[in-house]
Amino acid sequence: MLTPGLIGRDNPLLADGVDVLENGRAERYFLRADGVTWSKAGSTEDFRGKVLPPDGSFAIESKYAAPAWRHAGSVRTNVFRKNLVRGLQSFATGFPLDLSPAQIGAFVDPAAPASRRWTGSNLFALADQIHVLLGEPAPWQFSYLRGNGSTWRPLLGTTDVANTPILGATSLVLIRRVNADGAFRIPLPFVP
Repeated sequence: MLTPGLIGRDNPLLADGVDVLENGRAERYFLRADGVTWSKAGSTEDFRGKVLPPDGSFAIESKYAAPAWRHAGSVRTNVFRKNLVRGLQSFATGFPLDLSPAQIGAFVDPAAPASRRWTGSNLFALADQIHVLLGEPAPWQFSYLRGNGSTWRPLLGTTDVANTPILGATSLVLIRRVNADGAFRIPLPFVP
């Protein structure tokens, strides 16, 4: 899906690769010189069959070119399910659009069970958070849900970004949740 394709090397420091968040830490998989085998440091296993889940984001590191991503297929026309776990996790919206926290339903819903709700706090460390690490529209942006349950504020700012599309469709996004929600659904952001 990348043009030009990735370049493999047997030295992981020289090879193109993919960074994925697994079990709370970053794992880097790199393409070997044969152009088909995927490895990671400390393992002799071939990871070419590894599935990158559609509800998670990842970073592609291309050392030799700026590839374009082309993904053929149809855009989904149904809600997107994401199993939100407690703590830090990789996040993707499931749609090829930049979305706002409000569009994905990231606000306190009083009708939802308290154990599954989004958690707001005026203290960053106690609130649910959105971390946009790489990509557009703004890299290295950390936002948190305020105590009123609907306002999202950047860590270093006072602007409400609840209705700003900070969740880039091609960004590396992490979500930090206080509560788990195995039934979380992202509504369709457009009329089919």
